[in-house]
Amino acid sequence: MYKTRILIISNRKELSAKLKKLINNLAQEAIYTNDIPYALKIIQDVEMEFIIISDTIKEKLSDFIKKIRVLTYNFRPIIIAISKSDDLSDKLEILENGADDIIGEEISKQEFQMRFMAHLRRYIESRLNPSTHLFDRYITKKALKQSLLEEGDYSYLLIKIKDANLYYTTHGEIAWEKAVKTLVAIINSSLSKNDFLGHLSDSEFLLITNPIMSEKIASFLTFAFDNILNKFYSNEEFNNNFTIQTNDSKEEKKKGLMRLNISICNKINKKNDFRQILNNLYEMVNMLSDSDKSTYLMDRA
Repeated sequence: MYKTRILIISNRKELSAKLKKLINNLAQEAIYTNDIPYALKIIQDVEMEFIIISDTIKEKLSDFIKKIRVLTYNFRPIIIAISKSDDLSDKLEILENGADDIIGEEISKQEFQMRFMAHLRRYIESRLNPSTHLFDRYITKKALKQSLLEEGDYSYLLIKIKDANLYYTTHGEIAWEKAVKTLVAIINSSLSKNDFLGHLSDSEFLLITNPIMSEKIASFLTFAFDNILNKFYSNEEFNNNFTIQTNDSKEEKKKGLMRLNISICNKINKKNDFRQILNNLYEMVNMLSDSDKSTYLMDRA
């Protein structure tokens, strides 16, 4: 579901159309403009991940790139400059002012595509959780924002592993990673190709899916998680339905086992704010905190 946003800025329509076609052939989507104020606005509003700028624009290329870097301090887009100049000082100035790469207009189609994909691959890899290989919170929030702007209807599931921190503390990092990877594998088995799954935190996930499937997925996940829970605990812990937590004072406390808490809400209209969706999901999932088994709660219209 998540789509990388790519913007081409050039005063030459032929160049823009050529680059857009090359990018589209890589199964990516790009838009182009020669309107500088519009370009600056859309870069900030949409938080473009990829910006390609030609030196045909009216402003000096290096100064314009520097301006973009200032405006995008809170997210870091990849910037590729395209220049006719072979002068080394011009190239160094462009790179010094924030460009990630600079290429000539006469570059071959294949080389342009390979350079583009190399930058895109590094960007995506930098946004993946090292354990689960799912997108991080930043991309997850962007996917949520994108879904609110699209025509289709979506359901949003906040999937939270209850008592995750306790399990990490008492059983260690290796056991925790095994548990999370197992859960992610279960979730992925229930998804279609158009669904999105990403992290909101190490133990919280956001699933964007079809409203018809949302409750079925939640029901399956809670059932499946409780039925594999014995794999993560000793026989004694699982049979007793609690684990022992100790601290420096040697005081022992009985704590419940991990459970899966899921909240579900639907997209109502395009005016939904992504923060409103997240707030609703967190409010509902917090209502499940006292449950002694995996469960879900759905916000029905």
